[in-house]
Amino acid sequence: GNVWEFFFVIANCNFQHSVTAPFLPFSNSGPPRPRFRFQAARQSRIQYNIFLISRESPNFTKYLPNITLPPVGNRRLFPYNRSINTGHSPEEREESNMLHVNHLYKSYHTGSATYEVLKDVNLTVEKGEFVAVMGPSGSGKTTLLNCISCFIPHDSGEILLNGTPLENLDETRLAQVRSKKLGFVFQDFCLLDGLTVFENICIPKIILHSPYKPMEAKAQNLMELFDITDIADKYPAEISGGQKQRTAVARALMNHPDLILADEPTGNLDSRSGAAVIGAFREAKEKLDATIFMVTHDSFSASHCDRVLLMRDGQVQKELKRQGSRREFMDILLDELKQLNERM
Repeated sequence: GNVWEFFFVIANCNFQHSVTAPFLPFSNSGPPRPRFRFQAARQSRIQYNIFLISRESPNFTKYLPNITLPPVGNRRLFPYNRSINTGHSPEEREESNMLHVNHLYKSYHTGSATYEVLKDVNLTVEKGEFVAVMGPSGSGKTTLLNCISCFIPHDSGEILLNGTPLENLDETRLAQVRSKKLGFVFQDFCLLDGLTVFENICIPKIILHSPYKPMEAKAQNLMELFDITDIADKYPAEISGGQKQRTAVARALMNHPDLILADEPTGNLDSRSGAAVIGAFREAKEKLDATIFMVTHDSFSASHCDRVLLMRDGQVQKELKRQGSRREFMDILLDELKQLNERM
């Protein structure tokens, strides 16, 4: 959709704020008036889905579905008296969920048979959090990841990425979300054999036709962070599995995504290489404020996370929050997984 910039009046009502029209450029008194970018994605001749994005607080986004906008010249404005509740203030919004999954269902159909894979899944991931999903094979972990990444559609429910619902986006918008808002790390690395480590890391920026100098600087910074600078000119066939996966993590971070989705990132690695990859995730979380959602069977990898969600039979059965040392958390995970398997 087109993007226009407006000033809106913000009515301060304790924890509730309202955006009202018409817009005012400035006021020396009264509540603050942050400037908003107004983005309208056309759904029909007069119905729009509206996204309000604060210029001062870019992480504050409000989704307003099915708003009717009458034309005014070459622009479209809210009706004069229209007030729209935007929920929490920008400061509160920045502290809210990066990922929110509400009442998610997914099933597969084979002939006349229907297999329910996800059954009323609810979860949240906060900004800057490292969360793992564990569970036995067939519990729905990878299907959940594929629904969040929009690789497969879900039957019902809601998935919000940084406040934006994903289920109503068309293919063009979904492609933009995958390229700019999500980063992916796969079990089998998915590096291009004909490109060097440096070139593989740069792929997300190359796709977006980004300028070379900033792209090179970002790639160099990530290679230094993950200790792979010395292999920048090597090809995937010339490096170890751990180095391949650290390259994949660096690639996933090139566009500074809202969320990194990792599917069994240590599944094809030995223990030492796996530890190095998990260390790379920790570095990304602590130094780049990355938000990571990881599916894994590995208790050692999961023990480095802030929280672990245990799944069975398409549902989140339990949530474990890390307390104490990593070793103590891993022991708790092992006990819980044992009990989960015994109840099957």
